[in-house]
Amino acid sequence: MKLIEKEQFQDCRRRIYDKIIDIFDKTLTHGYKKAVLGCFYIDRSPVPSLRLYYIIDNSNEYTNFIFGSPASGEVIYDLTDLCEDLQYTMRKHGSRWTAFTFVRERVGRFRAKFGYEMINNVNHMFLVEWRSKYF
Repeated sequence: MKLIEKEQFQDCRRRIYDKIIDIFDKTLTHGYKKAVLGCFYIDRSPVPSLRLYYIIDNSNEYTNFIFGSPASGEVIYDLTDLCEDLQYTMRKHGSRWTAFTFVRERVGRFRAKFGYEMINNVNHMFLVEWRSKYF
């Protein structure tokens, strides 16, 4: 990849990451210590399966946002669009991931991890193992 293409690719990813952070900050208005987004493509499906968990201030227990919020529909839609944009951007540069995890800590740090192994099912055991890596 040429230097200019690499910079454009990194800028595009950073813009997507910034939009994810904006959604976290606008949605988790009661404050959070940590928020973790999981985006999973099951059997190379064109539509991802999403999970969003967060830990509120003064707590050590995580909450499942996607299944526990009345405003979750719009948030799921927006995050799905961003995951699809990220998948498209990375695929253009030769990378097709199956799992994307975005971790945002309140102190301003974030990290993004990608997985490339085939995912057959996002079931309870899969989520327990995934969550154990981030909480």
